[in-house]
Amino acid sequence: MMEDPNRHNLNAANAIIMRVAVAIAIGILTYGSIARGALAEDSAGYDVPLFRQIEQLKKPPTAEGLGTLKLLTDEDFPPFSFRDGTGAVVGLNVDLALGACSELAVTCEIVAKPWSELKAALENGQGSAIISGMRLNGKTAEGLDVTRPFFRALGRFATRPDRGISEISPSLLNGKKVAVAAGSAHAAWMSKHFPKADLISFGIASQARDALKAGQVDLVFGDALELIYWIKGEASGGCCNLVPGAYIDSNYFSNPMFYVVRRGDTPLRRLLDYGLDRMQASGRFAEIFRRYVPLNPW
Repeated sequence: MMEDPNRHNLNAANAIIMRVAVAIAIGILTYGSIARGALAEDSAGYDVPLFRQIEQLKKPPTAEGLGTLKLLTDEDFPPFSFRDGTGAVVGLNVDLALGACSELAVTCEIVAKPWSELKAALENGQGSAIISGMRLNGKTAEGLDVTRPFFRALGRFATRPDRGISEISPSLLNGKKVAVAAGSAHAAWMSKHFPKADLISFGIASQARDALKAGQVDLVFGDALELIYWIKGEASGGCCNLVPGAYIDSNYFSNPMFYVVRRGDTPLRRLLDYGLDRMQASGRFAEIFRRYVPLNPW
């Protein structure tokens, strides 16, 4: 995993609440068949990094007096939270949150609402915390606190095997045709870090991927999870594969994911962080992540 050392200073209190970019292009129909297969079999083929710095607490937080926690989530944000064929709300974030509740011996209830209603539902007491993938920035972050991140979006390259590209460097990409979504953060990042690549812009990310499938370009650069579900799904026709190496850049596309609580609800924030730490330490986080993500995004 490669990262610009100058790009660690994302301030979660300085922009607008927005959905993590992965949800924009992963459609529920595209994801559905992959999710069902992933849920049926835990893919233990890769290691999940231990990227949470676990807090060493002399006295673990207690759930005493909290009662049932109502965890708010989006219902059309695959693979993190979505309704399955039976109408039940499932997903990586849902399973992770329920696992943390189990670790903490806390009773939890999942409450699904449209994305636009989550913040208001938290503020008016309809929920205890938001577990859907969120990014806090600017004025809309007022009145909210967050746990430490448990995932960050990654950038990845994909290519066709017949292109013979097995690694990435500025010199190797010199003159190579790289498809991106026009106006996207991934396009801006490519322009800055690979200025000699032949950047080919398409209206939306799916068109960029289709261009790679058709052999019109050498590579596509985009969100790691979007590319994974495309590669493993029917839309790709088995055409393509990921190039080794993931990229993190918080100023462009590496949005952090965390749980959100009301400002000042420190006991609940500390409890949720403790639960997430326990999930990582026990290996349950990795087990759940692999269940929903069929290829290594790192």
